Amino acid sequence: MSVDFDIQERTYNRLGQGLEEDPDFTVEHGTATIYYKVAGDDDTSYTTDEPVNAGAYTAKVVVLGNAIYQGATATHNFTIAQKELVGPFYVTKVFDNSVTGTSNLNVGQGVVAGDTVALTVTTNADYGQCAYVGDKEVVTAVIDNDNYLLPVAPEIHFSITPFQLEMNTKTVI
Repeated sequence: MSVDFDIQERTYNRLGQGLEEDPDFTVEHGTATIYYKVAGDDDTSYTTDEPVNAGAYTAKVVVLGNAIYQGATATHNFTIAQKELVGPFYVTKVFDNSVTGTSNLNVGQGVVAGDTVALTVTTNADYGQCAYVGDKEVVTAVIDNDNYLLPVAPEIHFSITPFQLEMNTKTVI
């Protein structure tokens, strides 16, 4: 008895990403039970819960034997790829003496409904305070959700708007 793997590519989608007999694996005879663990974890961590998050996993397929056929166990590694986000990305903030801004991304940018992803960008810290206001060159860009990936050369626009100062005046007689 043997188990043959041909695991299909997977990308994060907020759903369980379990293996399925035909197309991901085939067994000669019997019914398969599938177990999963994070790749590299101890073998005691196998569970039947399908992995959801992007990352590397090990699947173990177990087929019990019977009076005619011998049982089989086989393992195979697979990956759930990060979902690539879609730009352009716009970050706008009010001047506050910092060189960092954050924007929450949306479904139109590739975020799966129900997830939250924030993009934090930083501009060059060498600017003088008066130069903070306006469009800025992005030096670093980071997202806060490991299930997502920024494109290789993302188009990111970072703008700092002026702080609105309001003054209340009193008339003294």
